Amino acid sequence: MFLAVIVPPAWNFYLDHEWSFEAQHLNISMTVVVEAPDSAEAIKSRRSMVMNRQCGGLNWLFDKPYLFYPLFVALVVSPLSKYTSRWICHVYSWQQVLWSSGVFVGIGYLLSGLVMIIFHPFRSRRAERGHLQQYAYTMFIPLGIGMILRHEYQRRVRLGHYGTSGHGHTVADSPAIVACTLGQMAWLTTWGVWFVRALAYHNNPESFSRLLGQHSVDDDPDGKDCRVMARRVVLALSICSSSILVLVTLVRLGIFTYCGCGFCEFYPTYFGGGAVWNANASNTSCLRNVGQ
Repeated sequence: MFLAVIVPPAWNFYLDHEWSFEAQHLNISMTVVVEAPDSAEAIKSRRSMVMNRQCGGLNWLFDKPYLFYPLFVALVVSPLSKYTSRWICHVYSWQQVLWSSGVFVGIGYLLSGLVMIIFHPFRSRRAERGHLQQYAYTMFIPLGIGMILRHEYQRRVRLGHYGTSGHGHTVADSPAIVACTLGQMAWLTTWGVWFVRALAYHNNPESFSRLLGQHSVDDDPDGKDCRVMARRVVLALSICSSSILVLVTLVRLGIFTYCGCGFCEFYPTYFGGGAVWNANASNTSCLRNVGQ
């Protein structure tokens, strides 16, 4: 919890000031050979207007994506996450795929971050003040690692890999699924704001730069083709991971509707949960009445 709340804002603050400092030096050196740029106020106003139009007024979420972490922690400590775990009676193939999906989502985001820090696809330190490239450190890598570790643990517990009984337990209940879904929606909103700008930069970086009142996009033309390919890979990986999250949400909504929009019916259908789980219990017989 400490890492989620403290480390990303601190890292984001450091990178933001480091890259802004270098950008100022680059702009000073350029004024010798090009015409004077617009005033800082004009550039800021134009940038805000363009970005707010693209992202529906969520400009602040792009500048401070780490605000997702305190929201996530709030969901974790909320009453929704105080679940009652139950024994899992039956495990079907579709459940195994569903429980494994979080691991693949984390892998996709982690790979996106690694590609970004290796190939620097958003290399320009003037375009978006480095926020596009910075996303690898503040969001993709920490979030990817966290999702892999957490969902792999949950998957193994539900399949009964831990303990001697051979039976798994749910490690969640209906309210916990609601909290998980809310967290996913918050993350998809945060990612969507970044994706809109990253896609605009990828499609036409020069036009994107001019809209923001900047004179150049790529500080280093060497390896430009490699960075273009890296941007395609990053965008594709993040799209795949986010699409899985959307699909999981639709599956949950479909099961909830199929069960008559009742949480008591949703729980055993989604998990196959039965009797209340007890780590010291030897009787793992599944009860049809989930309220027992």
